[in-house]
Amino acid sequence: MRIKKVSAAALALVLLFCFSSCGHEEQPPPESGEIDAPVHYIEPVAEKLVIYTVSKDLEKFAERYTSQTGVLTQVKLISSEEYLSGGIFMGNADVIAADQYMLPVLYENGSYEELTHYGTTGKSDALLCSDTGMDARGVLRAICYQLPVSVIVYRRDLANEIFGTDDPWQTAMLFCDYLTITETAKKVREKGCYIFSGTDGIENCVCASEAWVCDGKLNLSKARLDYLNAAAEMYQEELLPMGDTPKDENVFAYSLPAWEIPCIDAKGGLGLCPGPGGYMRGTWIGISAQSENKQRAWEFVEFVALNEQTAQWWTDTTGRPVCLKSVQEALRDFESPDFGGQKIHAFLMDEAQKAGFSPSIYDKAVSAEFSAVVSALRQGLLTKAEAIDTFLSAVSEIYPQLDAK
Repeated sequence: MRIKKVSAAALALVLLFCFSSCGHEEQPPPESGEIDAPVHYIEPVAEKLVIYTVSKDLEKFAERYTSQTGVLTQVKLISSEEYLSGGIFMGNADVIAADQYMLPVLYENGSYEELTHYGTTGKSDALLCSDTGMDARGVLRAICYQLPVSVIVYRRDLANEIFGTDDPWQTAMLFCDYLTITETAKKVREKGCYIFSGTDGIENCVCASEAWVCDGKLNLSKARLDYLNAAAEMYQEELLPMGDTPKDENVFAYSLPAWEIPCIDAKGGLGLCPGPGGYMRGTWIGISAQSENKQRAWEFVEFVALNEQTAQWWTDTTGRPVCLKSVQEALRDFESPDFGGQKIHAFLMDEAQKAGFSPSIYDKAVSAEFSAVVSALRQGLLTKAEAIDTFLSAVSEIYPQLDAK
């Protein structure tokens, strides 16, 4: 993917979305030498905070925190497999940062401290999507610093050429459900382009707004069955690229979390519209229940997610939207030149108001089984009926306590 670079100085005033090189996995921001003013470190204090995280973002936050407080930090990157294996937080972790789908498991095994002990009842109201960090009892245990809504970013020039309009809300109708997405993909392919850059495009927008298990019953909803059909048809009719990633000018749209918007090349002008999957993913941060330094850990959590200066620094230097309402609200009326004058921050804030879904403890494993049968269906190894039966059998074997009929 070709990337356009914008100076940090321009971003400092109006948060023009910078376009730094990255793919559709969360990437670290630019090196500190590119984005930070000279840092004058104060004398370190004796204590050290240990931070377990899935995101390299926290390395930059930790560096800034140390420069401002003198508290030394040790950041340890943890894979999702390590997180979900259980028992890893009996060591010296003070702060835990994890993806949303991991939270139910980590809440269940007692990894996260209850944040309400630290006066978050009022403070969390300053955040968009704050309730997404609650456990099954409604207790807040983690908060997200990134705005975790998912969006469709599309090429305005291709929208006008193929569909006769680049209006965001009319374009949204092209992505309103999975059957419509398939028809949209066919029209885009007729013009020699692809609807998405790869299979991850449709995978990213699949049913992200509903848990896999509700009240002990597997939630194989109509939307998921429609996705199953769409994924197979788009693969079998070669509506998605099967080999090398196509050039940006041959890709109509990208389905991704809001914090990946700066990664898309603005050539041809961009537009922003909602997809069918609700909001998707981000990084939630909280206090390790095993920490012996919980107050200091809370101060770091607060620094990352609730400190206005930190949030402004992060969005200025990376172009990524944050959950802190005051920072987003200040940009509500900003008309982005890269997005045809669209008020992208107002759009993102409105989308964030719709977020309210929390995954179940079963979601990670069930999603993996579903992806496996979708892949087999795409390749013609299973019929649709066989794919569904295989999926239900696999879930029943893993979780016999569930109603997986």
